[in-house]
Amino acid sequence: MIKNLLKLGLFLLVGILIYNYFYGTAEEKEQSQEFFQEIKDLGASAWNLLKAEKEKLDEGKYDEALTNMEDLFNSLKSKVEAGGEAMNRLNQLEEERQQLEDRLRRVDTSGESDNLRSSEPGSEERKVQDDIKELVKKTENLMRDMEQQ
Repeated sequence: MIKNLLKLGLFLLVGILIYNYFYGTAEEKEQSQEFFQEIKDLGASAWNLLKAEKEKLDEGKYDEALTNMEDLFNSLKSKVEAGGEAMNRLNQLEEERQQLEDRLRRVDTSGESDNLRSSEPGSEERKVQDDIKELVKKTENLMRDMEQQ
């Protein structure tokens, strides 16, 4: 219901802007032109941001983060009892880190992100970045639990 109302509101807004662009007063035409120019600028800025993220991905931006996570996991392993719950959680996190590293390597070598960019700009990079953030949160939770014990 709310989704339909939002669609209707957006449709009305676009309709009013188009009407004002062609048939409005001079002031309304100017406002509509400014609005469309701002939308165009926003699109260009978003595209530039995505290109910059793609370049960072190619340069290994996320590789360094995953390497740092690997170092952290190694230091935690030295502090954790073998066979305990913390070690099991740490092993699971290590597996997730390795899977992220493999995904990142596949995206880099296959050029998959270029193909995704045409349909959903930056979607794979965004997914990898979100997954890295999630992995960091899980690691922080594990470290907090280890401190409490």
